[in-house]
Amino acid sequence: MKTISLYILFQLVSYSLEFSSFYLLAFVFSVDVIYSNILSKVLSATTAFFCHKYFTFKVSDSGNTVGEAGRYIVAIIINMVVSSSLLYILVGSLPEYVGISKLFSDVFAVILSFIIVKKFVYRA
Repeated sequence: MKTISLYILFQLVSYSLEFSSFYLLAFVFSVDVIYSNILSKVLSATTAFFCHKYFTFKVSDSGNTVGEAGRYIVAIIINMVVSSSLLYILVGSLPEYVGISKLFSDVFAVILSFIIVKKFVYRA
């Protein structure tokens, strides 16, 4: 239970960093919205990767950070495809419940991401 709690905590920290850096880049420094989005997502994913590596799963001595980072990128892509597909199916089936569909697919995505990252990325 402690591991999943830390995972969720660092995901929230990561998302907060993503959103605030996006806002700062796009609206304070007038960086193009797409570039701001990409940069903020890279910053967020990098932060989440290292927080999960050193604090959530405590694998700081693995000696394979590059391999873990590569697997983390693959995990993000898998998660994005699966959660977007689920959202597409739910919205197609229940168009009047877009918000609930998004919430459900996001919760599913966090659970799926935790499993993939734990078993595939850090092999904890």
